Amino acid sequence: IESLRQQTYDNIEIIIVDNGSNDGTPQMVKESFPEVHLVELDRNTGPYHGRNVGAAASKGDILFFLDDDATMERNSLSEIVARFGVEEDLGVIVCKLIETRTGRPDPNALDPRLYDGVTNPRECEFYLGDIVAEGITAIRTEVFEKVGRWPAHYFRASVGKEISYRIIDAGYNMIWFPKAIAHHKSSPIGGISREQIEREKTFYRTRNLLWIYWTHMPVTRAMFESGISVTYYLFDSIRNRVFLFYAKGLLAALSSMPRLLRTERKPISKKALAKIDYLKYGTLVTDSAALDNIVPIPFTKVMRTRFKYLNKSKAGPSLKRSNDG
Repeated sequence: IESLRQQTYDNIEIIIVDNGSNDGTPQMVKESFPEVHLVELDRNTGPYHGRNVGAAASKGDILFFLDDDATMERNSLSEIVARFGVEEDLGVIVCKLIETRTGRPDPNALDPRLYDGVTNPRECEFYLGDIVAEGITAIRTEVFEKVGRWPAHYFRASVGKEISYRIIDAGYNMIWFPKAIAHHKSSPIGGISREQIEREKTFYRTRNLLWIYWTHMPVTRAMFESGISVTYYLFDSIRNRVFLFYAKGLLAALSSMPRLLRTERKPISKKALAKIDYLKYGTLVTDSAALDNIVPIPFTKVMRTRFKYLNKSKAGPSLKRSNDG
């Protein structure tokens, strides 16, 4: 909140959604930040429902979703507002994220191609395929309402991918924007063990990725993406000793699939899928003019690159893929 108070762009409203905390946060906000619009929920409904509640309470033309373990540099919101003004079809801006402990850009929210074999990524804005870092992202309110908000029933994990499909299918662009900078400080775990965090992450990631592929992808592509995810995360769960939670996530996905296919299946268009592949598996696109000449990426290249990205995720912190990706 202090970092938002210090922004050079001052036409903002700050909305805090308290997701059923029991640590005195609501009282602290009321006493220390009386200008903040505080919304209190009586239980933890998950980050996506919380974000939807905050968005519904807002009056702005741009929504900026900021997690509670991040702060913003002073010019970030001014830069975001200015960048939206340049491009009418721009729906989403994702900030550059700096990890507080290291002082380096956090790779968890970035595209692996930014690294190009080096520790620090290149400093250029580029168009995103299906990567949205949910807790440091600006979305036009009009776009957010048009595509249908965050899917609250996912509860947590991988929803940045899900909403990006809908945004691109609706005809909007998304960019990674290094002029807007957020700093991330890992949250204290409190009474939750790291093992419990890994278990929950494994369950929700396994279930949610299958939900995403089968509600938004053409059948052939859904089979391919599901096969890769199921196989890779099987071995990942064995390596991390959380196989039981992987199995529970897989069972939860399969048991709910008939209902989801009836009520939520809406495959994105071939044009949107080609655009996502072009932006994700081709060279970095830094100029909007290149979006008018999208060259379909061969399926064999998509397959090779998917395995390449997954292998990079084992290389260590500097190349680790996002948990939401």
